[in-house]
Amino acid sequence: MIVFCAIFFAILIFPIYINTNCFINKESKKIFFKIDAFKIIKIVGGYISFYKQGLAIHISEKKALLIPFKNFIGIKEKVKPLKDYHFIKFNSLIEIGTYDNLIFPIVFSNIYAWHNNLLGRILYNKKPYIDYRNDVNIIENENSLNVYVKLVTILNLLMILISLIKIITEKILNAINRKKQNKFSN
Repeated sequence: MIVFCAIFFAILIFPIYINTNCFINKESKKIFFKIDAFKIIKIVGGYISFYKQGLAIHISEKKALLIPFKNFIGIKEKVKPLKDYHFIKFNSLIEIGTYDNLIFPIVFSNIYAWHNNLLGRILYNKKPYIDYRNDVNIIENENSLNVYVKLVTILNLLMILISLIKIITEKILNAINRKKQNKFSN
């Protein structure tokens, strides 16, 4: 019994590394993404495009999830349980260039570097374990904007179970509160 409990506990706390890679391309007006575990187990991949009323998340050539912009209202409350997960790496690379002059890319890269330096100091004080790096490449004689982002999150099954419990408990409490409000309003 002790061995079973030890194995069960080890499985619950075993770290799972979730890697998220994104590529944003100005010409295609799409956000390409890939999410995998341990860099080898693909979870989902595809691209995000915009339509008049919202986002379309394409996970295959025939399947897309349509999310209207109105669903983003109040999203901060919906992702509260996700704050328990820990980001251990955030790296980005922006490639920016124009045909005729380099003033805008140089000004942009300086402003971006200043903001990154400030954010890096804040993150270092709050979460010193984060591998935080952001770079800008300036491209001459080419009108382009490409953004590459890599995010690594660490979690375990225990965190996922706790998040599910929080979400279910919140839904039950909201249903009870709505029932009480409907009872008093009638």
